[in-house]
Amino acid sequence: MIQEYLQYIKAVKGLSDNTIEGYRKDLQQFVQYAKAKGLRWSTLTEQDIDSWLASMAAQGLAGKTRNRRLSALRTLLSWAQHKGILTINAARFCQSAKTHETLPQAMSVEKIDAYLANRKTSTSSIITSLMVAIMLETGMRLSETMAIKVEDINTADKTIRTIGKGGRERFVIYGSRTEKELQQWLPAPKGRLLPSWSPSGFRAMIEEQLEPYTGKMHPHQLRHTFATEMLNNGMPITTLSTLMGHAHSSTTEIYSKVAKRTAQREYAHAAI
Repeated sequence: MIQEYLQYIKAVKGLSDNTIEGYRKDLQQFVQYAKAKGLRWSTLTEQDIDSWLASMAAQGLAGKTRNRRLSALRTLLSWAQHKGILTINAARFCQSAKTHETLPQAMSVEKIDAYLANRKTSTSSIITSLMVAIMLETGMRLSETMAIKVEDINTADKTIRTIGKGGRERFVIYGSRTEKELQQWLPAPKGRLLPSWSPSGFRAMIEEQLEPYTGKMHPHQLRHTFATEMLNNGMPITTLSTLMGHAHSSTTEIYSKVAKRTAQREYAHAAI
């Protein structure tokens, strides 16, 4: 049943391979628990699922992780009920764990600019600077940046075509930082803009080269920084949502809280 469901969300929902793999792992964890308890899909109850959630809590798993796994199971059972495989969705009314909201961590643009201003000579450092500039100015994800093709870039209007989560196409806009870095790298042959390295390789390279300037960081913080800066500078949340490739603007609203926190901190520093 799980394999058929994963095929469905790939073919119909258009979810990425990474997302589908996450679903598979979360559902497999429940299957392991169910087998150990002698549970069957056809007789699964809400109490069975509550016991599973309690067992994860007893293991010390974070509420966010438990909620993610519950969500994966709930959507699987909903699909199975719709298909007539099951008569009820036993997870429908199971309560999610209360979690403390973790706000995205933005970085100092000034420190990133200090890194970009440092003259680069090696190929790897030039590539890293280009990626940092693109992610900072467009809010693109690491995976999206890695997948850029030369023909996706329109240097006339400074836009990049990308395919985000769910196979959704969008166009992002870049600025002077990216334009400067592209001038060092282009013209390049048609095809991928960047080498076919692994995500972990790119991630490690960005972290290593930026850390002396920004401290310990994660590449996804460049996306957070883009969103926070855009809101701080007055961009409407609906426009930001489109640029970031969010299916719903509600996903983007978390950055409003980051922008508010930044404003409060700056006010406290400058208050007379």
